[in-house]
Amino acid sequence: MAPRKKREIVPGIGIHLIGGSGSSGTTLLAHLLDGLHDIRSGPEVGLFHHQDLYGHEETADFRVALYRCLTQQVLAPSMAIKKLQLPLIPAVFFMERDWYGVPTAADELALLQESASLADFLTRVKTAMGAAQEIEGDFTWIDHTPRNVVGAPGFVTHVPGGKFVHVIRDGRDVVLSLALRYREEAPGHDMETYVSAGAVRWTWDTRQGLRARGLPGYLEVRYEELVADPLNQLNRILEHIEKPPITQDQLDAHQSPTAEKDGRRFKGGDKPTWGSQPNGPISTASVGRWKQHLDDRALADLYRIRFEIQEDATAYWFGELMEELGYN
Repeated sequence: MAPRKKREIVPGIGIHLIGGSGSSGTTLLAHLLDGLHDIRSGPEVGLFHHQDLYGHEETADFRVALYRCLTQQVLAPSMAIKKLQLPLIPAVFFMERDWYGVPTAADELALLQESASLADFLTRVKTAMGAAQEIEGDFTWIDHTPRNVVGAPGFVTHVPGGKFVHVIRDGRDVVLSLALRYREEAPGHDMETYVSAGAVRWTWDTRQGLRARGLPGYLEVRYEELVADPLNQLNRILEHIEKPPITQDQLDAHQSPTAEKDGRRFKGGDKPTWGSQPNGPISTASVGRWKQHLDDRALADLYRIRFEIQEDATAYWFGELMEELGYN
């Protein structure tokens, strides 16, 4: 019998993702992790949500995919909720480039020409980030762009050592938060439209993240448990990304370096509709906030929201997903 070929162990590149629906607590979690041990986070980068980026074995194929992403020649499906256009996968790619040390077109071109693979490209971005932000030594980078849910299966499958933390929050609270945000950002529609858009966003995003369930590298965290018991939930996450646990004293003394340096940018600008801020005291006050605003009729309408996406066999149903996740 021929000897078994030893499995090659590919070292991790020290990059992990947080993802979830908008308003699910991804920024809060990034704020809590940033600065623990060697972990660093920054503004939402938008690098990981295009599925075309994953699974290329040939350098030429990867560079073509990267070029398409950089030039926004990618699939960017959206849905019309009455007259409100809701993007499901934004075409935007690589945001906050100056913060991440790639501010010019020449820098971008160098990345495109020199990156031989996805892992190589991401390592180069991480190195540029470290130089731009004056981070000493090697570090672990955790990005918290919510739409990371879309690329999660590809990321944990194709990025060496890559882990994904899926933050899930009660859809009713998310819908309320998103509806209030949409009303601020896209005025001129009725509240029913904003609520429907929030339901579509939560259902779509959450389903995308759940596609990675069962894959090595996937961890699910409930927002409600995170704010009720932050120490134990953070230690679950730290164990998942192979970092030592922390104590309550360490958590109490923790400060996010990025939030201290550039807090407004870290949370993606001012969010006047948020019930709590990531740099404020951890609180359960936003849990169940929907009860103050959504009556029985609104909830019944919400639970009936279903939709389909072209060339996607999934039947999306808000009420079914709520029940599946145990929120009923």
